[in-house]
This record gives sequence, structure tokens and C-alpha cells, in this order.
Amino acid sequence: MENLKIYTAAVTRVDTFEISVDKKIWDAQALTAWSDIFIAIETTKELAAHLSQLVARQGTRQFYEGFGYVKTIMKDGYPLPSYKKNDTGEYVVLDDNDYCKGILIRRISEDEDCEVKIEKSKESEIKEAWQDNGRDKTEK
Repeated sequence: MENLKIYTAAVTRVDTFEISVDKKIWDAQALTAWSDIFIAIETTKELAAHLSQLVARQGTRQFYEGFGYVKTIMKDGYPLPSYKKNDTGEYVVLDDNDYCKGILIRRISEDEDCEVKIEKSKESEIKEAWQDNGRDKTEK
């Protein structure tokens, strides 16, 4: 392990999205039904907050549990299509009917500016992570 250098990286980034929620579609009844299956929320603001966490973790144009695919546009309104596999296994652009109804994500910024702080880790803190059944994985 003496040749192994280990670093701990802390990455801080800011993603900015506008999430539009249609209150005619996401009314009190729809929010209650959604909450019964997923997490407890009471308002469209809480719904948008939950979705924003999913988007920050997974990126845009993904399938989000509880929502499916959510239509996404760029800051200037340019659409960002999502893709799915068709019956033959080819990727095709989603139709409007494939997106979650009543929600739109407008991507203002995503993963553009990051602050990275990196420090050398102490070998003793992570040595166990490199061992498998008592044998050091760095051994040849």
C-alpha cells in the first residue's frame, strides 16, 4: 500500500432549474394520490422540490421514479429530447404522450461550475476498503 495515494474529494456544484407545475393537473387530489405511493407532500412546491433533487442527482432527460420522463427545455426554450428503446431495441425520441403530464423542467444551468476541494486521506482510514478476504488488492 505504500505506492497507493488516496485522496478525498469534496465537490460542490450548483444546478439551477425552473420547474413548472400545472395546478389543474396536480391538484390536491393528485398530490394526495401521489403521496400515498411515494413520499408525503402537500403542495406543488414540495413536489417541485422533490423532483429538483432527483434531477440534480440523476441529470436531466432521465426516467424519474414517481414521474416517469419529464419534458425538459433549455434556458432559451430549446427542447431536450429524451430517448427510450422501442420494440426492436433501437433508441427513439419520446412522443409528447410519453412525458409526465403537467410538469416542465427548464434547465438554467447544470453542472457548469464546480468547486473541488481535495485532500490526501490517511491510509489507515481506508485500508480495509482495499482488502478482500485478508489479502491486499494492491498485491500482484
